[in-house]
Amino acid sequence: MKKKVLFILGTAHCGSTLLSLILDSHPQCFTVGELSNFPTLNKTGKLDNFWNHQFSQKELHNLSLGLSNARISPAIPLKVEKFFREIVNDDIFRPYSIIASKTPADIIVDSTKVIYWISSMLQLKELKKKFDIYLLHLVRDGRAVLNSYLKQRRDMTVKEFADLWLKRVTNNEVFFEKFYTKNKILVRYEKLVTQPLATTQQICDFLGIEFQPEMLEYWKYEHHIISGNRGTRASMNKHKNSIEKKQNLINELIKLDSSWLTNVTENTIGEFYAIIGDKNKSYEWDYE
Repeated sequence: MKKKVLFILGTAHCGSTLLSLILDSHPQCFTVGELSNFPTLNKTGKLDNFWNHQFSQKELHNLSLGLSNARISPAIPLKVEKFFREIVNDDIFRPYSIIASKTPADIIVDSTKVIYWISSMLQLKELKKKFDIYLLHLVRDGRAVLNSYLKQRRDMTVKEFADLWLKRVTNNEVFFEKFYTKNKILVRYEKLVTQPLATTQQICDFLGIEFQPEMLEYWKYEHHIISGNRGTRASMNKHKNSIEKKQNLINELIKLDSSWLTNVTENTIGEFYAIIGDKNKSYEWDYE
């Protein structure tokens, strides 16, 4: 039976870190996080200890080479080198197989989110031959995403954000629509946090695994996720230390972030909509 790779598609600040942590709390899932950042973190020695304990230095080196999508031998075009290395079953271009060999999980979750990365990984022969591919498109109200961007990137103008958001959302919609298998699902961040049980049950059904209510208590489990939203992870670590005092943290850690209602002015929203037109209409959430 083939293992599965689930790619999460979305914009930045769409809630992918929360979703990744929830999925990673299921025994049949192993979330690698934003795998595209692996080569940089490995080079700077900032990987979680799990990676250094479970993988040899050679395996980490091969993973970095295979995931960097850059020339390995300066004199040989990457496409040619990939072709010959795949013929001899070289580990360098089998990153998901290497990762899968280190975990009993049936599903590898990659939350890199961006199209160029997913498209690039889908070209790997190992994915075509050894894995079943799934795609989850996570979407969120653009007004909330705007709020998150402006908080973290104070030098960004509303126009810069609107242009970036519009381009990325439009491209994501096209990519999702044209995705070559039926193994795809659209999930709203707002439904995930307001109806976590039903939404997570739906995702588990989609992946062909049994829903386990305990996975919503994601802070109780160890995670080795690469990158991800710092705020979500900081909140998890903060409450991890007070579990004995608080028996039920689901309503505290899985909740709708409506801070844009007070943080973003009407003029800012108006400027945002003047650029994106009706594009956010299908993503708007009723916060009342």
